Amino acid sequence: MINKEKPMLFKKPILEHDHFMLPTSQPQPQQQQESLYDARIEDGKLYYDKRWFHRGQSVYIDSKETGKFSGVVSALGTSEIYVRKTTDHTKIRVHLSLLQKGKYTIRRRST
Repeated sequence: MINKEKPMLFKKPILEHDHFMLPTSQPQPQQQQESLYDARIEDGKLYYDKRWFHRGQSVYIDSKETGKFSGVVSALGTSEIYVRKTTDHTKIRVHLSLLQKGKYTIRRRST
């Protein structure tokens, strides 16, 4: 036989020490990170540090994580660039936000 009765629901009373469960009336402040460098991608070119970079251009990439290496800009997406290292021909993806924050820097390299 199937029990067709509705299950009983118990409501927990809100106590003073349960204040963390109540919604707060003030919004939490968000940390805004300002971009240190002006970096954007327009018409298939990267504008960074008052210079334009295009596909096929020789560049130096520098960061604390990977160190300094030379490469060639192989592709430009909507929010990232791809650089092919000249030493081992691996591709590195660098997001535009990392360039804006200064975690990666890009410089021109003479060919």
